[in-house]
Amino acid sequence: MNKTTRCCAILALSLFSILVQCTTIENYFAFIHVSMGLESANTAFVVRKHGIVKALAPDLQSTDIRSITDDYIVQRGYFSISSEPEELPFIGDKGFFKYLRTSFTITSPHTFRGTINNYPDSGFGATDPLPLLLLEVYPPGGSAAKKSEFIFEEFRIAFALYFPYFSGDNWYFTLSNSVSQSRYNLDLIEGNTRLATVRDQWTPVHSIGLLYGYRLDHLFSQSQLMRNTFVFVEMVFDNTYRAKPLNIDLHRTNGLPADRLYAQQSYVRLGIRKTISLIDKPIRTSAVKAGDEQTQPVKGTTTSQ
Repeated sequence: MNKTTRCCAILALSLFSILVQCTTIENYFAFIHVSMGLESANTAFVVRKHGIVKALAPDLQSTDIRSITDDYIVQRGYFSISSEPEELPFIGDKGFFKYLRTSFTITSPHTFRGTINNYPDSGFGATDPLPLLLLEVYPPGGSAAKKSEFIFEEFRIAFALYFPYFSGDNWYFTLSNSVSQSRYNLDLIEGNTRLATVRDQWTPVHSIGLLYGYRLDHLFSQSQLMRNTFVFVEMVFDNTYRAKPLNIDLHRTNGLPADRLYAQQSYVRLGIRKTISLIDKPIRTSAVKAGDEQTQPVKGTTTSQ
């Protein structure tokens, strides 16, 4: 079973585990969280360094990966729809488990454009072992680097585990671990030549995040529009060490296969999260018992990848 299959199985089992604690699927999707705002997004493409490169040049980079893209940060709008945070199936929120929550999120599509350096190689046609090794250890940079344009499009379906999860009457704070399925398209273009095109591919992504929110209807008690509304700040970082390479197959000038390519993204988001009831049912916090008819804002959030 490959990594993609395992990831899909984990997501499916997680969804089933959450749904079995609900009397119906309708109850599970009774409330959704709509999040929108601005995000500062950064994407980078990296390759894993070979063992001999790490041995000969350990001080060039302290990590096992090497970025082959220029710094690329874009500010734009962000939108997502997510389920209400839920307790763990069969466990609830007793004792230690009150600090655990889970949810599912679908994010809006993203498009990234930028420059890749020296991929699949620097373009120098060296065949002798020593020049080839030197080009691996010390690839040309700056204006000497061979540059290609990339266009990367994706959206994600994510399952998030929030721990620790803290909330009060007017705020929440949590750390998140998210397992996502990313559906992506990728184009690599060098001058007027299209090096590679990938369409409608799926890959698993693991991300970690930090999230804080504050309830706005606490400040605007007379406003019906602000009811069950939070302002939030979120940071999300992809974990490249658990990533699967992109489904792209290129060769170097000397005919050898190119290094496997990995996408790495990070986001900083500022936005508004609104809780919406899809059925005629009061929005309840975890402090309100199931039989109460009192309507209160929901404590919690789901905007992570």
